[in-house]
Amino acid sequence: MFCIVSLYAVAATAQSQSTVLVGAERFEAYLPKIQNKKVGMVVNHTAVVGKTHLVDALLAQDINITGIYAPEHGYKGNVERGKTVSTVKDTATGITVYSIYGSKKKPSSEVLKDVEVLIFDMQVVVLSEGLYQLKIYIV
Repeated sequence: MFCIVSLYAVAATAQSQSTVLVGAERFEAYLPKIQNKKVGMVVNHTAVVGKTHLVDALLAQDINITGIYAPEHGYKGNVERGKTVSTVKDTATGITVYSIYGSKKKPSSEVLKDVEVLIFDMQVVVLSEGLYQLKIYIV
């Protein structure tokens, strides 16, 4: 079974009038759905819980992340605009980061073979060309 979880779709709630939680911060809403699953992450540098990248936050919760799928700028935001995003092993986590930018617009079935749940979390700041909405559709 393969499932896509968009953290954008996990409704944010207000704890008080001045505090709003983004979907990624609402672990209680989605951790039960991804525990004991092989999880793929379509994320960029905006996927954060507080000051921690969502990948690191989920690893700290013992979530089994089997692959990271990086759009333009890479998953850590360290690739310049228009530059090639390479498929590499992340040195901090040991997880393979697959490019979904440039000629590889979406992950192949081969690199998704070990994924049961795909999480998509990228904030959209500018809607120019609908880049990230289009990425959800393509993936």
